[in-house]
Order: sequence, then structure tokens, then C-alpha cells
Amino acid sequence: MKKFVLMLLAIVSMFVMPNKANASDGSSLKEGVYKGALTYVYMNGEKDPYSPIEAELTVNANGTINIYVDAFQIGKMPGTITIDAQNISVADGAFNQDVDKAILFKMPLVKTKEFNANVNGSQTGNDLKFTVSSIDATYLGVAFNAIVTFEGTWNREVE
Repeated sequence: MKKFVLMLLAIVSMFVMPNKANASDGSSLKEGVYKGALTYVYMNGEKDPYSPIEAELTVNANGTINIYVDAFQIGKMPGTITIDAQNISVADGAFNQDVDKAILFKMPLVKTKEFNANVNGSQTGNDLKFTVSSIDATYLGVAFNAIVTFEGTWNREVE
């Protein structure tokens, strides 16, 4: 009987104990609003860091994440940039993925332009760091390269 109980316990524990596949699905990430700065800004040349700024990290039901940064303007830029990177796969708190339409550029009287980007970074404890780099971006026929790095600390729950 003792042997039977131990075998039953072993079988049950195989199903209820977390395994590596479940541990890296985004469930261990700290969802919320992170307050920080754009510590590196490159838009056809290096620009000054930008702060304060907030990034929102949400975890989807399938374990992927979304990163959203509301519209911001760098220097004398004629428009605003929004980062809306969705469905990013995560492994052990780290991510690196090309995302369609992750960068939104809006100028007055002009339709919003969407650009693909590589999004890579990590979320550890209360810290979130990520870099968004445009991929093959052109505007009005002119190629440009845009890169921003966000570094922030958890500030509050998503509203």
C-alpha cells in the first residue's frame, strides 16, 4: 500500500509541478506600467536621452507580451512616435522578435505611417529594458533608421 501511495504521488506531481515549458511562457513577467527613460535615441543621428516616459507591458493569455509607449516627440521632430509592439514571444524573461507595425509615426494632416521593428529586451524583477529598431523604414521615399532603448522600473498596475 505504501508503494502504491508513493507511485500515485509521483504521478500526480508530474502533472501539477511547473516545468520549464510553463515557466517561460510570460506568466512570471511583471505586468504593469514602467516609468523610466529612453536612454538611447537614434533617428538619423544620435539624439539626447528622453525622460520621463512610461512603457506599458501586458501579458496575453497565450504567454506573449505587448509593449506600448504612448505618443512622444523627440526634439524638433514634426510628428509623434508611438510604440505598439504586440504578441512578442518570451523565454525566461527575455525577448527578441521582429514585429509588424510596431512603430507608428503621426504628423499633422498626414495619415499615420506604420513601420516594422525588431524588439529585444528583458523584464527582471521590477526592471524592464528593451530596444526597438526600425526595419527597412522609408518615409516619403527616404530611408531612415530609428532606434530607441527604454529602461524603467515598475510603477503601477495597468489601468
